[in-house]
Amino acid sequence: MSDTPRIKNKDMRVKNNSVNFDLTSPMIKALPVIDKVYNEYKEIAVITSAKDGHHMKNSKHYSGNAVDLRTRFWDKKTQIKVVALLQNTLGNNYDVVLESTHIHLEYDPE
Repeated sequence: MSDTPRIKNKDMRVKNNSVNFDLTSPMIKALPVIDKVYNEYKEIAVITSAKDGHHMKNSKHYSGNAVDLRTRFWDKKTQIKVVALLQNTLGNNYDVVLESTHIHLEYDPE
């Protein structure tokens, strides 16, 4: 069993208790999608940052509209596929960006 805290009864976890999980409703609604996509790629989604940490000025993290997701278990090709599936499934109100060490996912309606 992993030592990372589980999010309710989902497989999804947070990195540790330092993650401030005070998310907005649209981000909470995205969690089952994230969980399902990660499960399709045989991994458990781990949120490494939410409304915590240091981010760019005006980051959606500070309003509870963004999460960072662990990707280190996949090669770059798989990471790109996961990002595309998350973006296609969540739609245009969300931005899904592959960073060098994680996936940044934010609610950003146009």
